[in-house]
Amino acid sequence: MLNISLPDNVEAVITQQAEQAGFDTATDYLVHLVLREQERLSQKAKIEAPLVEGLESGRPIEATDQWRAQKQSMFLWQQVSSTEIAQRLRERAATYTGSASEGLPDAAFDRETICKPSQNRGDISK
Repeated sequence: MLNISLPDNVEAVITQQAEQAGFDTATDYLVHLVLREQERLSQKAKIEAPLVEGLESGRPIEATDQWRAQKQSMFLWQQVSSTEIAQRLRERAATYTGSASEGLPDAAFDRETICKPSQNRGDISK
């Protein structure tokens, strides 16, 4: 058990705050504050750990608009199943109107084009 001596004005403030917060005693209120602070520090550590890991992971990368677009494209690509991609490619090949000797344009197989979110449905589509 820990006994703490506080100036009268500080004790009065703690007692008043404990009552306003609905605690039976100032001790219960102080225990609550200490536990809440422990939780805050734990959350802070959980947030800071990956940030520090990222800072120490190597050469910094500038997060430009082009970099963000590339990361978004990679994310979308990972969200589309290979079966769905194959289906989309078959559909594109079937509707291609160019010359057979020219073959399909590279854009028909472009990752961004295949995984582009539909304006109408709001999901990943052709």
